[in-house]
Amino acid sequence: MTHRRVTNLTCDMSQDRRLLGQHGAVLDRHVTCERTDGNIHTDHASKIITVLVYFNEEWGSEGVGGCLRMLRSSADIEDYTAEVKPLGGTLLAFRRTDHSWHGHKQFVGERRMLQYNFLSNAMLARISQKVSRASTHFGKRVLGLR
Repeated sequence: MTHRRVTNLTCDMSQDRRLLGQHGAVLDRHVTCERTDGNIHTDHASKIITVLVYFNEEWGSEGVGGCLRMLRSSADIEDYTAEVKPLGGTLLAFRRTDHSWHGHKQFVGERRMLQYNFLSNAMLARISQKVSRASTHFGKRVLGLR
């Protein structure tokens, strides 16, 4: 699949976000990585499973940052059990738990991926997820915290 076709596919799929969300899932397209991305975290409690599919044709050498790390704790980005380069065709799926820590070393630039999250159908979880997404958007887009 060419670079242009991948971009078109992700745009078309992201337009279906509202429909997918009604069925307990959310699809997001990510093209760039900002300074504030990649901090150590577990996913929001409303998420059940996260699936990441990467579309980068190449990735830099060791130490370039942006490679997702599955971590042993919230304390150290260097204490990881697995590291995944965001290369095209790579798929990573994991179940969200209170200890499913992950993140990546700081990277600013193009980092193409689709993120598909299966969500809890509980009303409170859905509301909480929307509030969390809105606050992230507000911080990055309105306040310029990138």
